[in-house]
Amino acid sequence: MHTHHHDYPTVHMPQVPPRRLLENQTAIVTGASSGIGKAIAIALGAAGANVCVNFVTGPDEAEDVVAEIEKDGGHAFTQQADVSSEADVLKMFEAVRNEFGSVDILINNAGLQSDAPFVEMTRTQWQKVIDVNLTGQFLCAREAVREFRRQGVRPEISCAAGKIICISSVHEVIPWGGHVNYAASKGGGDADDEKHRPGSRALAYSRQLDRAWRDSHADQYGGVGYTRALRRTSKVDPV
Repeated sequence: MHTHHHDYPTVHMPQVPPRRLLENQTAIVTGASSGIGKAIAIALGAAGANVCVNFVTGPDEAEDVVAEIEKDGGHAFTQQADVSSEADVLKMFEAVRNEFGSVDILINNAGLQSDAPFVEMTRTQWQKVIDVNLTGQFLCAREAVREFRRQGVRPEISCAAGKIICISSVHEVIPWGGHVNYAASKGGGDADDEKHRPGSRALAYSRQLDRAWRDSHADQYGGVGYTRALRRTSKVDPV
């Protein structure tokens, strides 16, 4: 066996400064202390938005997200709130108004799983997932739309009164063994989005990307494609 030696050039990753398209806009990101929510919060901060980093547990992790945003010149603060609690949601929106004056973007990201075989799942396991994943998205979206209607469209800030992005999962349409509560919560979220979309001038859907990816990998899902993602995309106003 011969060993081949190559003199490869040094790799230099391109440095593309973020476009601060969200200057003077304020975003709430639920479940933002880790994972997808953390990445979204940091990206929104880099784009110029003021960010409310919501968390339920792990205040130190949430503060780390704030520090990351502020390191790049952004503005952020943490707010502990259980999105399944109406009182907590109301307090969170009030805190954001007090801190930044308005709410322009809601990222409905908070979610959890509590898995068990169907015949062994307890009522508590079922209800907890529904309360956070489904009711939590409803409570936050309802309060966001109320805020959008109150402040109206401000052309100097955005062409939309507000934006709501609901983070979903493939399991809204692909049930998964041991996850009946989770699949039900995500399917319910999809139906809820369809109903409340007309109430706000613009609602974006992360699931569009999810379905688009599955369309391009349909062979892995038994030939199932999701072309309605493209139809739905055409309904979303510019933000």
